[in-house]
Amino acid sequence: MGRLTVIISSLLVAGCTAKPAAVVQGWDGSFAEPVVRPEHPRPDFFRDTFINLNTVWEFAFDPADEGLAAQWFEREDVWDAQIQVPYAWEAPLSGLGTIPEMYSIVHTAAATTYRGVGWYRLQLPEVLPPGDDWHLVFGAVDFEATVWVDGAEVGSHRGGYAPFSVNLSAATSGQTPPTIVVRVEDQTELNDRAQPVGKQGGVWYTRVSGIWQTVYLEQRPPTHLVGVRVVPRIESGAVDVTLEYAGAAEVRVEASLDGVVVGEASAVGTAATLTVPLEQVALWDVGTPTLYDLTVTVSSNGRDDVVHSYFGLSTAGTDWMPGRSPAEQSDALQQAKSFIFNGAPVYPRCVLDQSYWPDGIYTAPSLDHIRADLQLAKDLGFNCVRLHIKPDEPAKYRLIDEMGLYLVYDLPNLDMETKNTEGFVGRAHFAQTQEAVMRRDRNHPSLLSWVVFNENWGLSTNGSLLSPTPLQGATEMQGWVREMVALARELDPTRPVEDNSAGGSVGVFEHLDTDVNSFHHYDDDAASWRALLEAEAAVTFPGSAANYVGGGAQDGAPWWNSEFASFSAFGGSDDVFCGLFGSLNELRRRPRLTGWVLTQLTDVEYEHNGLVTYDRATKEDMCARHGVGLADVIGDDFVGFEWLPGEALTAGATVQVPLWFSQWSSGEARGRTLRLRWGDGETEAAADFESAPYEVESVDGITVTAPIEAGAHVLVAEVFDGDVRVCANRISVLVSG
Repeated sequence: MGRLTVIISSLLVAGCTAKPAAVVQGWDGSFAEPVVRPEHPRPDFFRDTFINLNTVWEFAFDPADEGLAAQWFEREDVWDAQIQVPYAWEAPLSGLGTIPEMYSIVHTAAATTYRGVGWYRLQLPEVLPPGDDWHLVFGAVDFEATVWVDGAEVGSHRGGYAPFSVNLSAATSGQTPPTIVVRVEDQTELNDRAQPVGKQGGVWYTRVSGIWQTVYLEQRPPTHLVGVRVVPRIESGAVDVTLEYAGAAEVRVEASLDGVVVGEASAVGTAATLTVPLEQVALWDVGTPTLYDLTVTVSSNGRDDVVHSYFGLSTAGTDWMPGRSPAEQSDALQQAKSFIFNGAPVYPRCVLDQSYWPDGIYTAPSLDHIRADLQLAKDLGFNCVRLHIKPDEPAKYRLIDEMGLYLVYDLPNLDMETKNTEGFVGRAHFAQTQEAVMRRDRNHPSLLSWVVFNENWGLSTNGSLLSPTPLQGATEMQGWVREMVALARELDPTRPVEDNSAGGSVGVFEHLDTDVNSFHHYDDDAASWRALLEAEAAVTFPGSAANYVGGGAQDGAPWWNSEFASFSAFGGSDDVFCGLFGSLNELRRRPRLTGWVLTQLTDVEYEHNGLVTYDRATKEDMCARHGVGLADVIGDDFVGFEWLPGEALTAGATVQVPLWFSQWSSGEARGRTLRLRWGDGETEAAADFESAPYEVESVDGITVTAPIEAGAHVLVAEVFDGDVRVCANRISVLVSG
């Protein structure tokens, strides 16, 4: 038999080194196949006694759903396949040998991928070591799971995104190696479309069924930690740590930075919120992603439960931009809020991340694959990722935290063709999922905002894909949306909540109760962008009812574009870069528009509008010429042209170039130098200017001489801070003789 290395949760990562785990005494760890995804899946909540079960399990489909009646949980003769956990049964990495159907814009009733019941079985190679109770933990199983141990049912769970666990001790003799059996049922789209699915199935991507996150064993004493909530108190240099556990206990909390203990607190009782003063205060932000280790000990009846976690010191919210509050600006059209992080305005420059993989579907092949995607986003200049309607693996959130990116977190929507009316069971499934994933993930210091719904998906009462029910006039649905927004704020009152990332399926922007005034727009024409933004800017001000329904009105909430691209899902095969210059030029031209989300980081199945392909191959940036590429226009600072692409010039004429500058890199005014050149030529003109923070200011008086040769030419603008180029842009002009 092969050897399974017992996983020791060393988690040696930059900025935060977790304590190494103890070896599980008495566990030899022999399986027929080696473990995959060997790291502990919960870097935010792990115990030292950790045995990874990501090996090959026996498997059987059950299309007739006869396994329960036939007691497959006790059978030896039904296992006709093997599956590699933790990959969904649709994923090539599962080893089942079936390649998932790659969807196109068709109704998936015609799709051939299997929907129904699948069974898993794993015989552990050894008796579990004695001591505290052993718990079997599933990171995520889509959608309904029931677990047996040695023929005895030990637990069940419903929901495709949240972890659950079962206690094995009562069902095992302790004399023989236990056998684990799991029945999973996933009826995506067949059960009245009641499951939260994100972009699985429907008109979107390959479904995800079965176990798709790590399965593992850990020991817990009877009184053990169930949950931990960390709330930074930056102004007082402390954190509030709320602990959930059953029974009375003594609890101790220890915070460390770079291996040095910097804060401690303890309490005795049946519940506890401890304030932990910190001797060293280092804020988390994208440029300084400092992480503290956190160790929690729950002691009762002479037995300790020790859980390792981590946290970062950050706060997120919204507030009036400097100079744009009602107290400072009487003109409502000049009033505006922005995102605030650690008390300062920030401009989130996000990329939409579907987090799909051609071989693993929902599950990345390795941490290195996740890390490479996030590094790509950083290298291109993004400071934020919007993980799109898919609560992801906790390990990915850890990497976002340690690599320094803001996180916009989408909850998974119900199916676009759901008939969602009062009493619909899908509403209970949605609320259950929302609560579970928000409780799991709300401690992450990178969190910038929550998105409850996306483009009205799952909010239709008629189940029509082509003409879904708008929220306007759907009073009962409005009430449910408000309930879910209120639930999000109750679960995390420390961060902004977006009710409905607005646009898309109903063709209008529909907000009800939101901390963020978002909109979506896809267009490859800069003139159309300018017209749209001018029209939207005219109706975007506190008190305006534009983009709001149900009696709602704007209150100055940050106006931002939460999805855009200059290309469609099908148009990206031709070019994904050139049109972005015009789109970004128009977005940054509006000083009250305080952020955006570019669709998207990678291609996904039939969608070819990623910055790289689905298998992460590089796409040629056909506009990265004359020393200017996409990264030059995805930064804190931006230089823009008032001209639209294709501006007509006369050969040899002297022209004044209308330019402007947007600064978000600093809250202080700074001296800059702007230089203009034609193509790859030498500097044609230059000017010094002082940039003001959070504004779009003209840079006047710069003239150039148009080329004498008729045709298309490229004018390049570059801004320097001393000798450092901070941003650049380019525009095509047409020169006539």
